[in-house]
Amino acid sequence: MTKKEEILYYYLHESEQVVNLIHEKYGLEVSPEKIWQILIDHFDCFNNPADIIFKELDSHAILNIIASNYLSYLKPLFSISINYTVIPEDSITDNIIKGVVKFRGESWEVHKGDPDIFPSNPHAHNYESGLKLHLGTGDLFKKRRFVNKIKKKDLLMIRTLIQNKMSTIELPLINI
Repeated sequence: MTKKEEILYYYLHESEQVVNLIHEKYGLEVSPEKIWQILIDHFDCFNNPADIIFKELDSHAILNIIASNYLSYLKPLFSISINYTVIPEDSITDNIIKGVVKFRGESWEVHKGDPDIFPSNPHAHNYESGLKLHLGTGDLFKKRRFVNKIKKKDLLMIRTLIQNKMSTIELPLINI
């Protein structure tokens, strides 16, 4: 086994441990993919996500990062699922992510008490693509960098789905 393979297997083992620890400590169901997305966000590794693996984080270090900064992300108010993609194709540069999005649809999460009010309050997260959606303009951001805009009809549909899940939520004014 090469050194890179050892590091990869170490990461996979430790992230599985974190899944179990989060379930035991907080009673939350979380996937290794969500942990991966949180670490990418935490270390700002969107351009090279594999950098996470080479940090050789153990399960306690990963859990500490999540518990200290991202626990609220594991408790979304709700998720909405869409049977087709609303993200413009040229917004996603990673072909693997494109494949997942096209075949599995999209999930957008809105969080209660999201500490980051950018780009709108509230806003929606698509963890598969690492994008945030401004719920008033339809602008898509990777971190704080504008990358594209969804169609008006798609924004209105997402807003309707959100309002149907939680009618008391106050969405930003539409500014398209």
